[in-house]
Amino acid sequence: GLMLRSFERLTSVDPGFRADGVLLVRLAVKFEDKLEPAAAFTRLVDTRERVVARVSQVPGVVAAGATKFAPFAGEGGEVVPFTVPGQPAPAPGSEPRVSLQPVSPGYLKALGVPLVAGQDIGATAGDSTTGAGAVVNRRMAERFWPGRSPVGESFKIGSSSVRIVGVAGDVRSMRLDSVPDFTAYVPDRTMPRSAMSLVVRTKGDPMRVAGAVRAAVREVLPGQAFQEVLPLRSKLSDAASTPRFFTVLVLVFGALALALAAVGLYG
Repeated sequence: GLMLRSFERLTSVDPGFRADGVLLVRLAVKFEDKLEPAAAFTRLVDTRERVVARVSQVPGVVAAGATKFAPFAGEGGEVVPFTVPGQPAPAPGSEPRVSLQPVSPGYLKALGVPLVAGQDIGATAGDSTTGAGAVVNRRMAERFWPGRSPVGESFKIGSSSVRIVGVAGDVRSMRLDSVPDFTAYVPDRTMPRSAMSLVVRTKGDPMRVAGAVRAAVREVLPGQAFQEVLPLRSKLSDAASTPRFFTVLVLVFGALALALAAVGLYG
């Protein structure tokens, strides 16, 4: 009974985003390693932006965005240590760590992550001379700027300053029973990656537009192979598959034990 109750609570956990009606498309954009590094990164940024723009035009698509790895679809963000100016400096090696998530404009909207304060990652975010713009999650905001809005504040990664432009809700990205990490969403053109997860919000069943989305991507990237094209809801189901297996196993053995006990009492 306790096992069944725990599983019920696990499957009712709010992951922090709305998975219904979302198509997940995972692919790897070819990196032009024959070009100079600066030119290769510019080409990669341009390619990613054109893919998102073309997919957004597919009939039936409400919103589209891209990141390196969507929730439950990979390794998550790139975890790095950071410091907060004006706050006591931690001992070397004990700095807090933040998961950097490179995202395109519209990614949070497509995924259904609520914006708590400030503004979303926009087309001009990151161009300011005051530092790159980022949207941090609620847990990070409450931990390092308690009782006030962190919008307009900044944190440092090494010698680089990151300006906070907004606060988003917490997202469970690896496990349903985990506590969300400190997360900062940054414009993906500031740290473009070849791994690409497209999050496509649709008006109905996401698989109805799967073929059109594939075709749209291949208009920009002819012959592009796909790692996954499936509803994001199935990723949530997969995240609960191991607890589901053990719950069923315990229930089966529990029922067997109850049956044996009943037979013994009857005897």
